[in-house]
Amino acid sequence: MTKSSIPWALQLVSSVHPCKVCTIRMDPDQPRICARCLLRPESKPLLSKPAFMYRTWTHEEKRKLRDLWSLKTTKEISLALDRSLSGVSAQARKLELSKKTNGCGKKKYFWTEGQDELLRAKYSHYRSAIDGISRLLPQYPRWQIRRRAILLGLTRTKEPNWTKRQERILRDWLPHRSLDWIAKKLKRSRTAIVVKSKRLGICKSKAGFTACGLAIILGADPKTITRWIERGLLAATRRQTRRNSRQHGDFFYIDPSAARDFIRDNPDEISIRTVAKRPFIELLTYQKETSDGKGKDRQSVSNSPG
Repeated sequence: MTKSSIPWALQLVSSVHPCKVCTIRMDPDQPRICARCLLRPESKPLLSKPAFMYRTWTHEEKRKLRDLWSLKTTKEISLALDRSLSGVSAQARKLELSKKTNGCGKKKYFWTEGQDELLRAKYSHYRSAIDGISRLLPQYPRWQIRRRAILLGLTRTKEPNWTKRQERILRDWLPHRSLDWIAKKLKRSRTAIVVKSKRLGICKSKAGFTACGLAIILGADPKTITRWIERGLLAATRRQTRRNSRQHGDFFYIDPSAARDFIRDNPDEISIRTVAKRPFIELLTYQKETSDGKGKDRQSVSNSPG
C-alpha cells in the first residue's frame, strides 16, 4: 500500500505526538489517532481526509516543482509529487513561478505575418469589425484578437480634447442628426459623443418631446399620438436612434411649435379634463429666443417631460 492511499489520520508519525481525538501521548511510528479512538464517531472526519492534508512542502519537493513547472502540466506535477492540483497551484504562486499559458508553459495561439497584416487592414474597435475578423480567423477567440491588436498597436488611443467649435456643432446637430453622423463629422467615437453630451447637459430631444412624453402632457395614450402623426395632424420626425423593429422602431421627435400648432388646429382631439395642467401650460407658453437672432424655441422651465 502506497503512502498516497493511506488516509491522513492513519499515517505514521516519526516523533512523539498526541492523539488527534483524545490527545493521549503516543510513541513514534504510530498513527495520528490511537486504536481506541478509531471506533469513535469523532474520528470519522479525520479518516475521510486525503493523504496530502497538512503536509508541508519540503525543499526537495519545491526543487522538483521548479524543475517540472515549465515542462509538465499541473495535473502531471500533482501526480508526480503526490499533491492536489490546488496545492500545486498555490505553492507555485508562493514561489512566484510564471503563469502557464497552455498548462505546460507553451503558447496556445501563434500568429503569422499574413494574419498580422489582416489585422492591420481590417481591425477596428467597432464590434462589427471584430466580428468580421473572427469569421475570417475562426481558430482565434475574440479576446485573443483584441490582445494581438494591442501588441500590434492597433487599438484606439485616447481622443484629443474637445474644442469650442466641436461643442457648438454637438449642441446644434444633436437633436436633428444621428449619433453616427455626428461621430463621423467630428471624427470621434459614438461613445465619446454620448459621454460629452451628458457632460454638457444636453439631450437628443433638446426642448422637444417623444410620443410618450407628449401623451403624458395631453392625457392621451401614446398610440393615439402615433395615430395623429400617421394621419398628418401632428408633425414629427424620427430621432435616428438604433432601435430596431422588435423595439417598435425609432423614437419620434416632436417640436414644441408643432405640438402647439396641433393643439390650435385640432382642439376637438384633446380632452381638457385629462391634460397635465402645469406641463400643458408650460407647453403653450414657450417663448422665442431673439437674443442670438436665430429664432429658436426656448422653454420657460427646463425640466419639462419629453
